[in-house]
Amino acid sequence: MTSTTPIAIAPDHEILWSDDHGNMTMVMTVRTISASQFKAQCLAMLDEVAATGEEIVVTKRGRAVARVSPMSEPESLRGSVTFNVPDEVLLEPLDVEWDAAADA
Repeated sequence: MTSTTPIAIAPDHEILWSDDHGNMTMVMTVRTISASQFKAQCLAMLDEVAATGEEIVVTKRGRAVARVSPMSEPESLRGSVTFNVPDEVLLEPLDVEWDAAADA
């Protein structure tokens, strides 16, 4: 028999303990906040998410409508491009007549 016990660790946060035949599992729930609370405290919450890395789910009338999560550093693009032709071919002039003034 499985039993689940929520333990509140803050008004908007809880941990779920699950005991299934002696195997105990702890599941952290995501912090939720109402849209009106988020609107009033938006800048502070953004700073908190950036500092802690913890996501916040914003709700309207009890339904999740947005998730605020920390940004991760983008991967470097250095070395990600592969040329299928040698540099000499890539940089060769084209045999095409072109008049820049006509295209203006």
